[in-house]
Amino acid sequence: MEAGTEFVRRRVHLEVDGLVTGAIVGQAAREMALDAGFGTERAGRLGVIVEELLRESRTREAVDGDESCDLELTFDGNVLRCVLIDRRLPLTHAEIDQAPIHRLAALRFADRCEISFAPPAGNRVVLELRLESHAGLFLGLDADEEHDDHGDAIDDLVVRTMLPEDAELLVRCLYRCYGYTYPDTDLYLESHIVNLLESGLMHSTVALSPEGEVVGHQALVFEEDGQRIPEAGKLIVDPRFRSHHIPARMSRHPDSAAFAKTLPGYFGRCVTNHTLSQAITLKGGGVETGLMLGVAPAETTMTGGLAASEGGRMSLMPMVRLRSSQGPARLSLPAHLADLIDALAGRLDIERTVDSSMVEPTGATEQSFAIDHGFGIAAFSVRRIGADLVAAAGARLAEVAQARIDYVELELDAEDPSAAWAVDALERLGFFFAAWLPEITVRGDRIVLQRVTEGSPDISGIRCLRPEGEAIRDLVINEWRRVNDALLGL
Repeated sequence: MEAGTEFVRRRVHLEVDGLVTGAIVGQAAREMALDAGFGTERAGRLGVIVEELLRESRTREAVDGDESCDLELTFDGNVLRCVLIDRRLPLTHAEIDQAPIHRLAALRFADRCEISFAPPAGNRVVLELRLESHAGLFLGLDADEEHDDHGDAIDDLVVRTMLPEDAELLVRCLYRCYGYTYPDTDLYLESHIVNLLESGLMHSTVALSPEGEVVGHQALVFEEDGQRIPEAGKLIVDPRFRSHHIPARMSRHPDSAAFAKTLPGYFGRCVTNHTLSQAITLKGGGVETGLMLGVAPAETTMTGGLAASEGGRMSLMPMVRLRSSQGPARLSLPAHLADLIDALAGRLDIERTVDSSMVEPTGATEQSFAIDHGFGIAAFSVRRIGADLVAAAGARLAEVAQARIDYVELELDAEDPSAAWAVDALERLGFFFAAWLPEITVRGDRIVLQRVTEGSPDISGIRCLRPEGEAIRDLVINEWRRVNDALLGL
């Protein structure tokens, strides 16, 4: 990976025989989660689901009395991964699809759950908990309104790299800005913040008042291994100190600027209830590459009279800044997106060719799936496009409906030869274009699709700083209407 993405690794491996109780195994998982910085509730839920998995496995037949199983727990600073393998009677496809564990996953007992028969190892279950919610990273938490209560003290602010001991002060700054309405509730946990900083997954700059309070924060965050460019986000400014150009001062800080220059670029999800964050990103060379329609909860409110949305869920505008490119690439996308990608590639000064051939995939789909109840979204990340992609995604949408989720995103590798086929086929489930994220991973470009509940986004409240952003806004809204009309047979 690029500079600054070294990870802290912890690993526990347990060989569990038939005499070890489920309670003991569940307690091991709970302790690992607590040690990794997860809250008591999430750690407890992981313990419950691990205990339930072991109990369920022991109801199945074991050949030659082999009742043993292996439990491996690993933590990379962000993702706590639990892999349980048993050597009992192989699970059938029907048993995998109907496993009770899916219901617990839908209730956020885990962020990701995969069950499979993986010979010669046996039946394999993978659970993941993430400290960092991918949807919790967006720019634009500052605003234009005048708040001059501390005008005389503004020159005395200290801007520097954030230290782990600043974590409790950041929590207080978050509270002053949002109360307890910030959707990524893990950011209220000191241990969560410290883990992100010490693992190298988050590089933060803070502004401190003369009294030593954190009154401003911004960060570059790596969500997972293999991510080439980080996400710029968590821009938070104490309402008492707004309109004093604190974001610009943090961006100009020598350590912040020096670290950013070591990276090939960054991306951010800018709010659209005001245009300040778009202006900051554009000034840094960013380009609008999509619109995530209604991705952020309407309930998120900012103190000082600022609301994220008044008429529904708020939309975010992905923006990308590239300093260096991995070179030309051929993308597989439907013809109706070719002109958009060509225009965006020109603005980013990178070379892209769009191939709209419909290449049907073979084999099985490999994907991860998670529901973030705090943000009210579900997310698919497809690692391999298979012939069963539509069926696999459709099966998960039943969980989405049960959890009353308004927004679903689905990411694909845009350089996969079957990506054009996938984008076209997924329209049958209501998915449409959300964003293009060039060179975000070492594998190359990603295309993001979205599925939105009718009536949930605040369309009238979407504000774009310049005509290029307005054009993308209009394209995405038109795509939403086109796909919905097709589903209704209009």
